[in-house]
Amino acid sequence: MFHGENRRDQFVITVDRARFAGEPVALVVAETRDAAEKVAREVDFQELNYITNQDEAGEEGAPLVHDKWPRNEYGELHLIYGDAESVLATAAVVDTRVYHSPTASHAALEPHVSPASWTDDGQLETWSGTQAPNEVRKRVAGIFRV
Repeated sequence: MFHGENRRDQFVITVDRARFAGEPVALVVAETRDAAEKVAREVDFQELNYITNQDEAGEEGAPLVHDKWPRNEYGELHLIYGDAESVLATAAVVDTRVYHSPTASHAALEPHVSPASWTDDGQLETWSGTQAPNEVRKRVAGIFRV
């Protein structure tokens, strides 16, 4: 009934209330497309209070995405690879501005391709535009058993 990559918290189809714009709310089965579209237009909605960004989501009294997470606190995820503090301390430039991107955009700045080649010493070297390079490394290593 639930799916999701890191936490299985997404319904396949809406249960009790829609949690985001575009969430599937009904499954219509009909003998023709016209009949299905006619029935789909008859779905009755009640508009609920909603939030449109993560800042509003954490405010007191904000509508909850999931009842079991007070103040819409999903939890914390700690990814620590290497010594970030020493790298930042010696970096030529550190940018601490806050950036925003559209909800439906992963803000890709890279090509959607991952070239790879075997090195002379038998290692697999890959180039991947990703927000989680260590996860890609672990998955590729598992696939190729290296």
